[in-house]
Amino acid sequence: MMSLSKEWIEVSIASSGKGFVRELSNLLKKNNATDILECGCGGGHIIYQLSKNGFNCIGIDLTKEMIDYAKQNYSNKNLEYLRLNWINLNKLNKKFDSIICRGNSLVCGTSWEKSKEKFNSKEAEIFISKSIKAMFNQLKENGLLYLDTISQREIDNDGGAIKIKTVNLDLKGKIEYDWEKRLRY
Repeated sequence: MMSLSKEWIEVSIASSGKGFVRELSNLLKKNNATDILECGCGGGHIIYQLSKNGFNCIGIDLTKEMIDYAKQNYSNKNLEYLRLNWINLNKLNKKFDSIICRGNSLVCGTSWEKSKEKFNSKEAEIFISKSIKAMFNQLKENGLLYLDTISQREIDNDGGAIKIKTVNLDLKGKIEYDWEKRLRY
């Protein structure tokens, strides 16, 4: 059986191809970014591609399995991986031209490996607010904060049905929302 971290890595790789990295690189270059931090870097494939495009990069993730995977599979001379909660970004003692938090990482911050019954929406709201503040505090003046989450169109498409098939993963599921609790499953 595949761990949640390995499954997430597979899903992330399958859903963020070369076109995404090319567009993100162009956006970063257009904003004169050279020093990039990815919060919730997961298995490291996106930040690695950015480092190959000439950016100086740091990828952080709270999950040891993710950081270990990134170090083993996506190393580069201008790329560093750290196990760190982005709430504690001030420990880096560095400001960045751009901070990236993609792939719904922000909304998973308090719910990773938790059942929906244990989800606390107030805790999540506080965490997201603290997270954004921590990220803004580590940006250089005129820096770019890039956050992405799934769009309503993606949720509505096929009733929220998702299908991802790779060599190691055949995932079929459905994205559902509990709007009252502000929760995504």
